[in-house]
This record gives sequence, C-alpha cells and structure tokens, in this order.
Amino acid sequence: MTIWTDKVLLSRSAASGGGGGALVVGRREKAYVRAKLIGNDEDSHGKWYRCRNALAKKYNELLEQRKGLVGAVCAPGELFVPLRDKDGQVLHFIPVSPEGNCGFKTLALGMNLLKVGVPSDDLAEESGSLVTEISGRESSRDTLHERPRKRNTTDKVTGDLVRNKIRDEVAENRAVYIIEASKNEAFHYMVQQCSIDMFCRSVVNSGDERHWFGSKWGSMEVVAAARALGICIELYTYDRESKRLRMYESFARGPVKIGLLFSGVGDLGHFDLLVHPDPRKA
Repeated sequence: MTIWTDKVLLSRSAASGGGGGALVVGRREKAYVRAKLIGNDEDSHGKWYRCRNALAKKYNELLEQRKGLVGAVCAPGELFVPLRDKDGQVLHFIPVSPEGNCGFKTLALGMNLLKVGVPSDDLAEESGSLVTEISGRESSRDTLHERPRKRNTTDKVTGDLVRNKIRDEVAENRAVYIIEASKNEAFHYMVQQCSIDMFCRSVVNSGDERHWFGSKWGSMEVVAAARALGICIELYTYDRESKRLRMYESFARGPVKIGLLFSGVGDLGHFDLLVHPDPRKA
C-alpha cells in the first residue's frame, strides 16, 4: 500500500514497520515543519513565551525523532506534545506559526483536524436553540432561537474563512451585539472605539499589522467566533507554578471543543492549538 506526500513517497511497511499506523493513505500531505520560537528568553518580551517556547522545543524534538522513521510526514494532528490541565485531563499541544493570523489559523486547524466543518446556510432537520454564555454571567446570555445549520465537512477551513464567518455572524446578528453592549460596560466601551460596521470591515484584514484575534472586541470576539463556527472555544494559559494548563474562559456554541493556548501579554499575545483526545466527550 502506498502513501503519497508532498515530500516523499512511502510504503506502509517502510513507514510503520509493516503494522497499522495513522498515516493518511491516498492523498498528499505536507511534511511537518519545525515549530517557530517567539522572542528571546533573555529579553523582556521573550520572557512571556518561555513556557510556550519550551513546548515548541519539545515538539521539535519529537519531530526530529520521527524524521528517521517517516521523513517527518504524518497525518495531521498525529504529532503533538501531551499536557495536563489542573484537573488532570490530557490535551494535545500543536504549535501554530507566530504571525498576525495565529488565532484564526488555530481555529481553522482545530476544525480541520476534528473534521467539524463550518456551518452552512442550509438548515438541519431538527429544531434547536442557540444559547451563548459570556464569561458565565447570567445578564450576558442571549436566547436567540433558531434551527441548527448543516455543516460543510468537505472543504478545508482556512483562517480567512474563519474571519469571513465571524464578519457574517456579527453583521447578520447586529441586535445581539447591540443588546450586549447595552448591558456590558466593558463591551460598550469597545463598541464605542470600534463600531459594529468598523469591526466587520476590520476582522477580514489579515497579516501582522492588521486585525489580530480578539484585538478589537476582546472576549466578545471569541463569542462571535464560537457562534459563527458552532463550536465550543476554550481559552487556556500555562501555569508555571503548577506546570499545568489552566482554562480561564469557555464559550459554548456547539458540542465540539477546540482549545486555544494563549501566551504573552495583551496585544503581544499568541495562540497555539490544544486538542482534546476525544473533543466530543471532553
């Protein structure tokens, strides 16, 4: 049996010693690349990324170990660094390139790995309700009822597609965000600085000097992403004292959980991907 990749052509016996293995058969996969480090551990900027960079270095070590076996090629999500949260639950760390699209690319990567697919404009057969939690505050819950949408699981999700879905979500549900701004003082201030129309124009601009995930609307931007994609987005940080992950916010709009590991501080932050081994039962 033959396994095609962009870099090499392997037989299953050569790749996995004649056994099974999780390599993708019959389609082209990119060879894994080394995780990029952020900043310098010795400067004031780099100190915020020491834990993240340590994980990236561990990932690169695993990559080097794998090179001797299969040329550093494997199925998406097969190579990861296992971590535990404060409850002992295991999550898989997968690094994302540090650039202005990291938050959107992390969501896209998670959806592709989990084969979730983005919601389409078609409605599913069964009716249901949409309920969004915002930081666990009862006063910030909307109860917009609608039928759940079908999902397109065939096309690859990209960072740009995630941006477009967030824009469409906010544009089509302006009333939800206007109401939230009337109840949420912090979000009200953000909307004064970046109106709904300004946000919709800004969020689709990608690149280092453009719109970073969460840079305009903070947590409400994560809410919009969870609603737009129909997933549960969990935000984590790495606690250096306990050497474990700590989830500090969760925004549920679907059963599948995708974790974003935040490193850094403020606008200098970076997101990497955290995947539950079984994201539908986590």
